[in-house]
Amino acid sequence: AVVSTQSTGGTFHDYSVEMTKLASFLSVSAVFAATTFQVDEKISFTLTLISTATLPFTFAGVDIHFDNKNYNPLGVREEEIIVQPGQESRLVFQMDPCSGDASTLLKITSLRVYLRGSANNIVLQYGDLFPTAKCKITPRIALASTKLHYQAPFLVGEFQQVTVHLSNFEKDRISNIRVLVNIKSSTNDVEISRPGDSVFADKLEFNLDCLDPTQSTETSFVLRCSTVVSFDLLYVLSYSIVSGQKAYQCEARDSISLSSVAPFSSSISLMSSRCDTIETLLTCDRCLIFTEFSALHDSCIEIKDIKYDIDSELIYDESPVGKGYNLTKHNIVTDCIAIQPKSAKPPISIGTLSVLWKRHGSVQCFTTTVIDLPTVPVRAMPVYLTNTLPSSGTLFSPVSVQLCIVNISNYVQEIDILAEPGDMFMFAGHKHLRCKILPNDKEYLQYQLVPLKSGLLAIPQPAIKLLRHPEIESNVLTNKLTKQIYVKPKVFAGS
Repeated sequence: AVVSTQSTGGTFHDYSVEMTKLASFLSVSAVFAATTFQVDEKISFTLTLISTATLPFTFAGVDIHFDNKNYNPLGVREEEIIVQPGQESRLVFQMDPCSGDASTLLKITSLRVYLRGSANNIVLQYGDLFPTAKCKITPRIALASTKLHYQAPFLVGEFQQVTVHLSNFEKDRISNIRVLVNIKSSTNDVEISRPGDSVFADKLEFNLDCLDPTQSTETSFVLRCSTVVSFDLLYVLSYSIVSGQKAYQCEARDSISLSSVAPFSSSISLMSSRCDTIETLLTCDRCLIFTEFSALHDSCIEIKDIKYDIDSELIYDESPVGKGYNLTKHNIVTDCIAIQPKSAKPPISIGTLSVLWKRHGSVQCFTTTVIDLPTVPVRAMPVYLTNTLPSSGTLFSPVSVQLCIVNISNYVQEIDILAEPGDMFMFAGHKHLRCKILPNDKEYLQYQLVPLKSGLLAIPQPAIKLLRHPEIESNVLTNKLTKQIYVKPKVFAGS
């Protein structure tokens, strides 16, 4: 402690004494009325003096020091303070914060207590009060408000324009308006930018013009999600306002939790020309890439075009230009093209499918979503099989079926054919046959099938083996054959 003697005629002697060598007779503490104070309200704190001495003490005043020296003159109290033994003496201080100190901390660092004597005042200085007395000065609550207008949900790949609507509900004019938008996401898959700007980031700041009371203004930004993700959109509004003789900085913070979804789901399948699902492409056969799109949300998707980028090893039909569809949750959109491989290859990627789309009725530009097509093996088939039969038959009446085997290779092919009638038919013809077919030659086999039931029946398929190529499975060879026939009931004439 620093101890000095003072008199009205001047200072006679000053000396310092370590506090640890003095008996503690006065404890001092300071507590703020709240942990935070707005910049437009008074800061209030209480200073408490407690004496443990047996006699009362009279103090001439106190002098409180802050870490912000601008507040030191406000902490001076020059009045007589009597502290009774074992009792508390409390002093309440109130002061106006400086308008420029918004968002800062205010801390009491030390204080001086002036102990009054008969002729002199003794100054007791205290530092590092415990507990530490501090508070935070916060900006004035903003009465102006912001509202965000957007279409939910956000769609992956979409450039959606979000409108920020600002209204001034203050009684005075506001200026230096600043809107800060920030994206909080566990990934970096959400970005924002100004309209017309190609540079995207996770935060954006807008500076707006002054607004008079009851006036409104709007600005906007573009938000893009590259994957399905959940994120928080934080926005901060700050501005200056002059109320009375003081200028205040006002601030309002808010956040909303958002998420994105895929604009649509796609199901891609490979089908033979007879609409049977296949997993292997044959050099002698054309197949269909069948794509089905379905919506995952309630918004309507406007599909402007669907384009294919097919591998150069495949022959395909050019799709027509400018396909316009509207995709909703209550319908589906389908598209297909025919392809045929040029030669046998190990598994190859067919290519990609590009969909040009946007949300129906929105003002943003179209977005392209690229979908990978399947990767499949390509086999070169040495033989080609077809069958010829009528489109329908009659119960218990013979149906003539012709099986044609074409050797499209440069070698003689020896073929083993095993035919079984199954439970639905009786048949006449070769049940087991082994034959040789010359290059570029054909072999015809004739069968008579007698249906035993009516309805849509599965035609029995022959089991075929190529002795020169035993690795080729029978179902691959018979993939092009007709699989079903409709059998009509037998009509008997009345006697």
